Amino acid sequence: MPWFIEYEPPRSFPALLANLPMSGDRANRPDARGAEAPAEPAAYSKRSKAELCRMLAERDAVLAEHDLLMREASHRVKNSLHLLVSALRMQASRCTAQRDEADYLIRASQRIKSVALVHDSLHRSTRGTHIEFGAYLRSLCADLEDSMALLPGQRIRVTAEEGHIPDERAIRLGLIASELVTNALKHGCSAEGGDIEVGFARISEDSFALSVADHGTGISDSFDPTKSAGLGMRLVNVLTQALGAELRFERTSPGTCFVVTLPAD
Repeated sequence: MPWFIEYEPPRSFPALLANLPMSGDRANRPDARGAEAPAEPAAYSKRSKAELCRMLAERDAVLAEHDLLMREASHRVKNSLHLLVSALRMQASRCTAQRDEADYLIRASQRIKSVALVHDSLHRSTRGTHIEFGAYLRSLCADLEDSMALLPGQRIRVTAEEGHIPDERAIRLGLIASELVTNALKHGCSAEGGDIEVGFARISEDSFALSVADHGTGISDSFDPTKSAGLGMRLVNVLTQALGAELRFERTSPGTCFVVTLPAD
């Protein structure tokens, strides 16, 4: 009797796979040896499908609950911010003797209102944490028309394409739009007034542009937006950097046009 054990080579990898249970149209395909692979037991298949359906239903329920909670949170934040805006504007209306203080309160209320409008848009949105910025911009400028002291016949005209952007970016871009429009109304209009032109458009596959133009007397040759001492322009610079965007301006004779170019995502 030999002292060694005869070595038997292992079966090939396809042959091993052929013995594993398979489902669907692969269940009855022949293996590498030409034999029929055993079909998956019916009871096992039914249990697997039932378990998968149950897990998918639980996932959908969790997502629906999360979406509902997010909408409710946005709604409550919006209401709280609106109350704060009302309080600031009420205080501003009492500062009849201190015109500068009233202006500061109005501008503070407008900054808060621009954030509140984002939460209002989120509450109405069907795309989760993204909002349609064109519709938001029209609402923002309509509110600016109501709250700012426009000259007779003066308007804020908005030309905005549809574009969905994340809520955090929308808040920053909305604040930039609010500051630029407010600056145009305050510093960029002649005594005869003149409309403010606001635009929003996709300029390439991966970028948007926001523009605010006035038809006033223009800005001085020495103006540098990155070195402005005004709070509004400083805020615009900070928010532009946070968005990874680019701020530039053009002298349009008459008037000035500010353009913010930002990545789509």
